[in-house]
Amino acid sequence: MVSEPGNDDAAAPDWATARQRRATADNVTRGALLEAAARVFARRGYAATSVDAIATEARVSRTAFYAYFRSKHETFVVVAGQVRDDFLHAHELPGNLDPRAMGRASIAAFLTAHAQYSALLTVIEHEAGADSEIDAIWHEMQSRPARRMARYVRDLAAQDQADPVAEPEMLAESMFALFRRFGAELAVETVDAADPTGRFARRVDELTAVYLRLIGAE
Repeated sequence: MVSEPGNDDAAAPDWATARQRRATADNVTRGALLEAAARVFARRGYAATSVDAIATEARVSRTAFYAYFRSKHETFVVVAGQVRDDFLHAHELPGNLDPRAMGRASIAAFLTAHAQYSALLTVIEHEAGADSEIDAIWHEMQSRPARRMARYVRDLAAQDQADPVAEPEMLAESMFALFRRFGAELAVETVDAADPTGRFARRVDELTAVYLRLIGAE
């Protein structure tokens, strides 16, 4: 079918429609493979995961896997990168919140991320010791949010809105250790927006209280 000149509503050529459908299908399949890989890596760890296991989890053939990824390692690097991006996104909050609201929102976001990815974090941390690509991702995931938090606390102190009990860098490291600890605990349960048991909300309240006490902004 040939579109008429000047008619923006004319149908696209058949080849263009077919190409768009293929691209959409490719994105869906690739996304399904990555989601499947994340589940298998979290359950089995890196060493015990195979291409066959990922393909089976995604309900595709081994051949289909290799149409999108060259190896298990490439898949793991992409999965680890996605986890990193989610962690960095968790700290991107509006800058106009007061320290208490900002603290609670940040803690809720990070605790959610730690609970969601608890098992994968263990695998990523383990592989970081032997893989330079994964080590770079792990380091960025840990260091960038901590630096942001430390910088934020320093800014609050400079504005006389906080009186930290220790160096901001130490406080940030302490808080992220708590996120990891309680995120692993909450990962055993289903953490969702409804929070039927109220346990997640209580942990957020408790960690927010600790944070505000440490930075001297109660």
